[in-house]
Amino acid sequence: MFCVYCGKNLPDGSAFCPNCGARLTETEPQMQYNQVQTPEKPAANPAEKDALGKSILTYAILGHAFGCTLLLSFLGLIFTCVSKGKVNKYTDLYGPTSGTATVGRILNIPGLIINIFMTVFSAIYFFVLILVIVGAM
Repeated sequence: MFCVYCGKNLPDGSAFCPNCGARLTETEPQMQYNQVQTPEKPAANPAEKDALGKSILTYAILGHAFGCTLLLSFLGLIFTCVSKGKVNKYTDLYGPTSGTATVGRILNIPGLIINIFMTVFSAIYFFVLILVIVGAM
């Protein structure tokens, strides 16, 4: 039993709270501080769950494909970030990832690293290329 005013744990049948001195009556509702209500997740539609899992994997693969190109590595970074956002949506709706969603989630980690590296490398490369071209004129 807990005090409804200060939350202190009380022995059963207490008339007063020894911590704050509040009078406890049987008509007052007893608050349970250790119980947290979580909203129930909607029933999973297997077709929507599968489609979301496939889109996660598709964007992760596109992120890898574009991340390995010098000119379009920034697109790979965008695709990888979209895939990561879809993973978050999946876990919010359906809980832990499974199947193709798990494969896409795993591909996101190296994809993000590759894409950041290639985007920075291509930016430096083109900056140096412009300096060389301008310097040659």
